[in-house]
Amino acid sequence: MRGRWRLARRGYALDVAALDRSIGSLVARHASLRTAFVQRDGMPVQLVQPEVTVHLPVIDAQDPDEQNRRLRESATQPFDLSHAPLLRAQLLRRSATDHVLHLVVHHIVSDGWSRQVMLRELAALYNAYHQGDTSPLPPLAIQYGDYAMWQRERLQGARLEQMLTHWRERLAGLEPLALPTDRPRPAQASQEAALEEVTVSGDLLVRLNALAQRGQATLFMLLLAAFKVL
Repeated sequence: MRGRWRLARRGYALDVAALDRSIGSLVARHASLRTAFVQRDGMPVQLVQPEVTVHLPVIDAQDPDEQNRRLRESATQPFDLSHAPLLRAQLLRRSATDHVLHLVVHHIVSDGWSRQVMLRELAALYNAYHQGDTSPLPPLAIQYGDYAMWQRERLQGARLEQMLTHWRERLAGLEPLALPTDRPRPAQASQEAALEEVTVSGDLLVRLNALAQRGQATLFMLLLAAFKVL
């Protein structure tokens, strides 16, 4: 799964050099954006690269069909998980004062929570670089890998066995549900997919966000849960 983020701004003389530098600083700041995934002895292993380069191609695309084609191609191009960064960026120049920044980030290194952090930091970096200043962001004392290590340390030994025993007992004897569907799943998944676009009203979006916040979840988590139920 990928996250696709589009930032549009009109009537504004974009500082492309500052934006390019901001994306590079963002990747350098977060180890997860410099992480690749390889197999060793049949097991997945994370490789955090000390440095990676992110290219920001600037594409003149005034025609709407050409814009959509470019965005679709970038969004559907697969990632090679063994090569960092698992992030792509492109800047569509629709006019001298109308640009669209398109970021495609693999879900293995980012999610709905971190998206807001990335966009907020990207804006702060851009504003500083555009004004000729240095980065306003303090160094990170903790990276995502630290949380993963702490979680692994907690989930081992007697504590882990207690949790596993609990769920083994709760789930013992359960049989898979045979739900009636109009499109039964094949014996072997083909991984074929399609894209369906749905537009919701602003009022419904506000209520969905409120419901997600009450459940301490992201909007994506809420919609995915509803989709799974259906």
